[in-house]
Order: sequence, then structure tokens, then C-alpha cells
Amino acid sequence: MGLGNFWLERNITNKHLVRSSNFAEDRTQRLKEAKLDAAKDIKEYKQKKEKELKEHEAQFSGSNDDLEKAAESEVQTELVEIDKSAEAKKEDVVKLLLDAITHPKPELHVNARA
Repeated sequence: MGLGNFWLERNITNKHLVRSSNFAEDRTQRLKEAKLDAAKDIKEYKQKKEKELKEHEAQFSGSNDDLEKAAESEVQTELVEIDKSAEAKKEDVVKLLLDAITHPKPELHVNARA
């Protein structure tokens, strides 16, 4: 084996090492780029879903407000009717109470009869 073959083999080995080193660097670079792309995609997807959620909440919270207003209106209407009924029957109730106080009817209690 001559000196030329030695240098030739050494040169081939060095090229192989350089290629291996470049391959590892390229692979590392591709992995970094893939991570950055994935992070970007995740961020965009998250923003999209947050926007959809806000739109959904806005759409349905408005209907909840409408339902609350309708329920409040119904309650107020019922309270007005109760007040009118109480005012109309006020005299009858006072008359019944006065009659019960001024003309008592003594009776045995239900549990005392046995």
C-alpha cells in the first residue's frame, strides 16, 4: 500500500465525517423548524378556537339576557296582580278577622275529642 492510497482513504473518511456532521446539523435545523412551525400552527388554532368561543358566548349570552328580561317582566306582572287581589280582598279579610274575634265559636280541638 502506497502513500497515495493512504491519503485517498483518509480523504474519503474525512468526507464521510463531514457529510455525517452536516447531516446531523441539517437534521437538527429541520427539527427546530418543525417545532417552530408546529408552535405557530398551535397558536393560530388556539386563536381561532378562542374567537369561535367568544362568538358563541356572545350569541347565546344575548338570548340569556332576553330570557332574564322576559322572566323579570312576568314576575313583575304577577306581583302587580297579587297586589290588586290583596287590595280588593283586604276589606273581606279584615271583616272575617273582626268577626272571628268578636264572635268566637268555642270548639274542642280535633286531638282532644278522643
